Amino acid sequence: RRDYLIGGKEGQPRPRLTYVNGTQRIPIQLDRSGKVLNLPDQNLIRAGKVEIAGGGQSGSITLNLAPVVPLARTIPATAAANPVQDYAKAISRAGPLSLAIPKLGGLVFKGVPSGQVVFGDGRRLNLPLEDGNPVFRPAQAAMRGAATLEFPAVPSKAAFTR
Repeated sequence: RRDYLIGGKEGQPRPRLTYVNGTQRIPIQLDRSGKVLNLPDQNLIRAGKVEIAGGGQSGSITLNLAPVVPLARTIPATAAANPVQDYAKAISRAGPLSLAIPKLGGLVFKGVPSGQVVFGDGRRLNLPLEDGNPVFRPAQAAMRGAATLEFPAVPSKAAFTR
């Protein structure tokens, strides 16, 4: 899930933004907090651009990412690896902007004290802990061939991590 937030300077209105693709112009709708309500489809993302009206205004665009992972005591490793791989693909398409975007290569599972990777041959490996939370980095050599992730309870949340 992606939430795009548009911020402005204190006391100033937020900039007016429009998706532009050739002659197609779609105003970007924001809620009171600045969250974008009408996200573009894939075609507009690939072919279009965002136009900012009122050149003198300054602001920021923040991208909050949350992986879509089915939270359960046993999670297929592919279900945990796919959001990480999708994130990496999206960053690779960002061009020069990718230098400013953090490289997030794993998932941290919150609300559980530990976790294990179970491999197809039955081997088990404890997930490393960071700040007391188990972390799964699918690209690490030790994680290759993982079949499932197992936890002592259902994690309360999965989030991207470095």
